[in-house]
Amino acid sequence: MINLEDLPIFNSLPKSELNNLASALSIIHAPAGTIICHEGEPGHSFYIIRDGLIEVVKDVGTADEKVLTDLGAGDYVGEMSLLSREGLRNASVKAKTDANLWEMTHKDFDDLMSRFPKPAYELMRDLSQRLNQTQNNIIEDLRLKNAQLETAYEALKAAQAQIIEKEKMERELQLAHEIQMSLLPGVIPHLQGYDIGAKIESARQVGGDLYNFIPLDGGKMGILIGDVTDKGVPAAIFMAQVQAMFRAEARRKAPMCLILDTVNSLLMEKNEQGFFVTALYGVLDPDTNTFSYVRAGHEIPILCSIQSGAKFLPLVPGQPLGIFQDPILEDSTVEIPSGSALVLYTDGLTEGQDSNFIQFQENQLLDQVCTNVGLSAQEMCDRLMQTVIDYREGMPLQDDVTLVVIKRIQ
Repeated sequence: MINLEDLPIFNSLPKSELNNLASALSIIHAPAGTIICHEGEPGHSFYIIRDGLIEVVKDVGTADEKVLTDLGAGDYVGEMSLLSREGLRNASVKAKTDANLWEMTHKDFDDLMSRFPKPAYELMRDLSQRLNQTQNNIIEDLRLKNAQLETAYEALKAAQAQIIEKEKMERELQLAHEIQMSLLPGVIPHLQGYDIGAKIESARQVGGDLYNFIPLDGGKMGILIGDVTDKGVPAAIFMAQVQAMFRAEARRKAPMCLILDTVNSLLMEKNEQGFFVTALYGVLDPDTNTFSYVRAGHEIPILCSIQSGAKFLPLVPGQPLGIFQDPILEDSTVEIPSGSALVLYTDGLTEGQDSNFIQFQENQLLDQVCTNVGLSAQEMCDRLMQTVIDYREGMPLQDDVTLVVIKRIQ
């Protein structure tokens, strides 16, 4: 039997917090053969094995039933339910022997993260390692299959390996895409007096763009948009880490520049790949109708009203996160007049090229924002995205594109 303090994801917690956590968590007794959670059902809990053995099973109870792995004391399962609140479990969990497990609900996790966010980083790091291990297992599986086929099917070996690799890569990319999309807000929160829309399109099945809406005290809302360097699975994993860090730090009620400084420090500690992220994080206050923000090397927002047209906000110094130990960061505030729209976007929007390799220009973007400012926020996002798609004339998307539109309706 293990204790919570033995788990790496909780070793940063003080003794008092560990005691509180141990008292708060439910303990589930699962006799051998018990199904603890079922494949396909919504995930509401995360389980830590206190003692005994469990197994992760696909297609339980069918002819295709397959045990994916066995887990013992100190292991945990169901962590994606904490990160993907609307996702479904992709396998069943079954007690192999009599077992006791701690159950952590969404509320337990959120309460802990509001006070001690570091376990979230440890959980994300472990998830990244599991994804890397899955990739290594797939590669090893392909090697074994190729070796088994070599003698009998020498002539077909190369073609067979390509087919298997392609199928597995497509499944992995689809899973990665589903995980990434689940990390983005499933529903845009309602804010009195405002209409908010968002849209994202990846250049590949998975990408590095991100956005998030974070409810704050006093009816305010934190709004984040960012762009991680590179594309593909590594950028998507880095994006997920950035999302978790911002969400944890934003709830600490610290000044915005300090939030970005803290995220930057965490990225500098855990960034062996050399990724960096441009980001814009701001707080929308419906009482004052202002948007206060910090721009970390990100694209300059656009403010548009029917009366005065569209214009870029004044340039505020800001350097990307993950490169410099002490990045230059300054905050700024803009008032959003009634009927106006504030447009946040990633650089993929203006990097789209037509068939002559001419990029979509900033003045064209301003014109399109003016043309569509009378629409709802989501309609503006959809129309602007479609404009860029039409402009490309069938040319492939070179970079991820993300849009967030904030429209004051009263």
